[in-house]
Amino acid sequence: MEQEVASPMFQEQEATMVHWKPSDAPWPKYLPRGYRFQGVSYINTKRGKVTHLRFIKDEKLLSIFTKPTSRHKGKWRVKRKGEYSIIEWQKGAREFTLIGREDSGCLIKIAESIK
Repeated sequence: MEQEVASPMFQEQEATMVHWKPSDAPWPKYLPRGYRFQGVSYINTKRGKVTHLRFIKDEKLLSIFTKPTSRHKGKWRVKRKGEYSIIEWQKGAREFTLIGREDSGCLIKIAESIK
């Protein structure tokens, strides 16, 4: 049986095997104890490249998305959908979305640590 090989752009890395961090990704300086880097994905769209970082702790997944934007949003948006908190904000010409099963205060702390 032939095994399909994923494109290197979308290939997932095991958290225990990753000893690097993507230089073009929104790397947080703070993560709650126990979260490990799981992988990064890139999606090219008409509006530019979307970057998706994934961190995992037990059964919890934390996702950080960033994409280029020309809109100017001044406010942070905090939402709750079921078990998930969602934080959206803009920094410079980038728009960020952080999604996870943590309380919004925890996600805001993570978001504020992204430079």
